[in-house]
Amino acid sequence: MLGGITITRQPDKLAVTKPKPDIGVKPGDIILRYDIFGEGNANIWANGVWHKGYNLWTATETDGGGCRAVDACDSKVIENGIMERWVQVKTVTGITGWVLESKVTHGFYWDSHVFGQLCAG
Repeated sequence: MLGGITITRQPDKLAVTKPKPDIGVKPGDIILRYDIFGEGNANIWANGVWHKGYNLWTATETDGGGCRAVDACDSKVIENGIMERWVQVKTVTGITGWVLESKVTHGFYWDSHVFGQLCAG
């Protein structure tokens, strides 16, 4: 693998349920989530401002996952978006190209299984 990128075709939408003063949102406001890095961190757009690597561990996902500390939960995913993970690869013959590794469409995960096959020696 030479590189990778996540392309967000449509961001996730989160409804704010409790005030989040650090980013200036209040109940009823919408947060747009563009990329998820793990442990709740994500790139988001909230109240007209871009927040890179913002910690959203307090968000509850559409499937009920995510925030488990009920008193701390302050937002809920109301609509899952569309995100694609592309990887740049180079074959043993020297050909390079981009491969769609995985895609999440409105909460449904799809894995091409191509990436693993290309890297399997």
